Amino acid sequence: MPATEPAPAKAGGKAVASHSTGRVGKDEGKTSDPDADWSKHETGGVDPRTGASPDRVRGRFWKKVKSWFGYGLHLIADTDYEVPVAFEVTRASTSEPKVLSGMLEELFARAPEMAGRCADFSADRGLDDGRLKARLWDRWVVRPLIDTRLMWWVEKEERRNGILTPLGPPCSTLRRKDRVHRGRRRPAWC
Repeated sequence: MPATEPAPAKAGGKAVASHSTGRVGKDEGKTSDPDADWSKHETGGVDPRTGASPDRVRGRFWKKVKSWFGYGLHLIADTDYEVPVAFEVTRASTSEPKVLSGMLEELFARAPEMAGRCADFSADRGLDDGRLKARLWDRWVVRPLIDTRLMWWVEKEERRNGILTPLGPPCSTLRRKDRVHRGRRRPAWC
């Protein structure tokens, strides 16, 4: 790939369990792995297979909780070449969006050509942060492809009701602050 062609990047995180039990020893008052700590990850949603009833309009809610003692691995990769360009290992309870923001600052300061090469930046909805999205677009002109945490349900409802409307003209013809969605001014990403 030529150096002038834009490349996409992807961010993600992974739970890394420690071999320690996470129990505090009576003598020292510390665990056998003092750098690790406990964390919990909750996911939830609505099961569409369960029928609707008068008290449940959309179906039965479900929740899955994963807890572990250990670390978090945070990774940014160039998806064209499938190589990692930045990584960081932190305690398990460290906030992933905050770590990602610092990693991007450090990566683009260390290798400014990466900011010029990167056209798209994708991540899962767990890394949704409005300030991060704005910084990616305003500072480095990198398009954030990060799903909004609660918008997936609204989009699904709008498609079902047939009222999904486009956000407006393409980005190149209209500045971001001038975009209008359903009569209200709000930031929209193209």
